[in-house]
Amino acid sequence: MIPVGTMIDEKISELSPLSVVMRSMFVLQAVVFFFIYAIGITHIAHNKLRVIGLLLSLCFAIGCSLVAGIQPSSRGEFGIYNLGASITFLIGNLTLIIAGFDLYHPSMQFFKRFSIGAGVIGAICILITIFLPTLFSPLIERAGIYTIMLWEILAGFAIIKRLLKLPSFRQQG
Repeated sequence: MIPVGTMIDEKISELSPLSVVMRSMFVLQAVVFFFIYAIGITHIAHNKLRVIGLLLSLCFAIGCSLVAGIQPSSRGEFGIYNLGASITFLIGNLTLIIAGFDLYHPSMQFFKRFSIGAGVIGAICILITIFLPTLFSPLIERAGIYTIMLWEILAGFAIIKRLLKLPSFRQQG
């Protein structure tokens, strides 16, 4: 994720210039995740855990933005960078769990179970990469990130499904 020509430990990087795209996607993910939670999930949830969920989603959004903006310049900084990214994704998965616990409507039961299950699986994957690093850690970490991405997609469908059942929404359409 570093631009071509970046010098790290007196060696020039020959990696792809697609780091700009990756960083842009981290920022987009941060914004979308926070707004999905703040605008959408709070309207289909019970709101007992609203403040906790909003704080976690805000922390995730800030963390993703920081991951996008930080450019490690030495091998030692990569460790701190990876730890920061892992903590960010752990917070994102905890947000999924909180959202799942806060959903109450009978038509949201699948999304509730998915939120809790995906959050638990994602959190376990991230914790494994932090505490038990292996050759497969990058793949395991991806699984922890993809749970968040899948949740965002399902959250969009859950919000639309819930909106379609509201009488005020049907009268407007």
